[in-house]
Amino acid sequence: MKWLKYGMIQVKQREDEIQSLKMRLRFREAGIKRLEAVASEKISAETHLLKEKEEHLKEIEVLRAQVDRNNEATRFAMENLQLKEEIRRHVLLIQHKSF
Repeated sequence: MKWLKYGMIQVKQREDEIQSLKMRLRFREAGIKRLEAVASEKISAETHLLKEKEEHLKEIEVLRAQVDRNNEATRFAMENLQLKEEIRRHVLLIQHKSF
């Protein structure tokens, strides 16, 4: 059951990472469009910089959420390693008792 839960968490994490990358891509594309607008004098450099700052703050939020999810995955990986070690010890104990 834990394997299934861990697998589902990994799937969700990959989906979240993909969503995060798509969002970051949209931020970058919007930044490029604003730079083009600045170059053609459609918007001021100040307006561009303010928007860029807002997008960087949003991107930081997305990255922090990703780090938090990675901490959870790390915790499950450690638990998995501990369970494998426990199984190994039980197998050795059973083998030792059967002799």
